Amino acid sequence: MDSPWPPEGNWAVGTPEQVSTAVRLILAKCAAQAECAARHPDLQARFETEARRWLAGAVTGKDGQTFTVDDLSAFLMDTTYSGRGVRRLPADLEKIIAGDLTPVAEIAESRDYYFEGQHMAHLCKEELPFESKARLAAGAAGDPVAEVLVPSLSRLFDVCAAVDAGAADPVENLPVKTDIPTLFVAAEIDPGCPPALTEAAAKGYANSQVVIVTNATHGVINASPCTRRMARDFLRDPSAQVDRTCLPAADTPLDFIEDAAPA
Repeated sequence: MDSPWPPEGNWAVGTPEQVSTAVRLILAKCAAQAECAARHPDLQARFETEARRWLAGAVTGKDGQTFTVDDLSAFLMDTTYSGRGVRRLPADLEKIIAGDLTPVAEIAESRDYYFEGQHMAHLCKEELPFESKARLAAGAAGDPVAEVLVPSLSRLFDVCAAVDAGAADPVENLPVKTDIPTLFVAAEIDPGCPPALTEAAAKGYANSQVVIVTNATHGVINASPCTRRMARDFLRDPSAQVDRTCLPAADTPLDFIEDAAPA
């Protein structure tokens, strides 16, 4: 199972905290590298201040374009899902704080990769009946980065109330319990399917193995020869422990992308 999201996982509740955790993890990796830390001092604290500004109302960039907190929410979610986005995050946050909202604009213009009706039909029947607006807001309270995601996720509940697609049988929200040998491979940085969710799900699989890949983002199996070989070896012999020696060490620095210096 690659970057799994088990049946008991929530779509809205907990997602703001997961995105905030991903942002904090990425910025901590920057702070741990002298050059990145020097370029982006105290970036976590400065971005939290910026997030509060967006929560207070629409923000207008240097070019006159105005964006809302929903646009910043979309930027954070999409960026922390993307390998390139993760590596650019410190530089992009610096731009946003300085009033250059180009990174937000690029995401706002390209959210066309799924069918909205199909997407909401699934959420309204199989996910949101087991969640609530109150729990969503309570989980994010006090964390300005998490709070950025609450308004857009809250409106999903309003859509579902209007659509009235019914609710799935509660059994669909229960964790799986099995003794079928299962290999879980998850990314260290994944706001939607975080390692903690993988590890919790694996507790119901009596013969499971869990591999968390350092610095990886959502969708891990095909991301490297190491993880592809690991999957093949597991399928050949699910009873054997997979070889993890080819994985990056837990303290491997993340390779950040910075803007080129002006000529």
